Amino acid sequence: MPQSYIAYYEDAAAVEAAATARGFTGNDGESWHDFVDAERNKFRCSRQFQKLQPAVEWLKAEIDARKSVYGVGTIVKREPITHKCAACVCNGMRELHEYIVDDEGIAEDRAIESVCLK
Repeated sequence: MPQSYIAYYEDAAAVEAAATARGFTGNDGESWHDFVDAERNKFRCSRQFQKLQPAVEWLKAEIDARKSVYGVGTIVKREPITHKCAACVCNGMRELHEYIVDDEGIAEDRAIESVCLK
């Protein structure tokens, strides 16, 4: 399996539905965040891509449609590993690079250090 890209964002509709189920009304200056934690992938919407540019374009479209809680999304470039270490936490996929995408495209990027013990 070659390298791939996982693109994701925190889904605003799912966060709003969860907050509403917990009493959010939108009145009196309430925020979704007063009712739910929209981080840590509980409300994540994601897709896998073989190339970076289609992932960027998908995220830009989702952000333009106001589907992202924070107005940004993330893309992680990854590759399968051939041998898992004894303390494997990556489920067989090594993360190589992270891109932060906003409505204009890639806003930030950084290399990801491997957590593998080997």
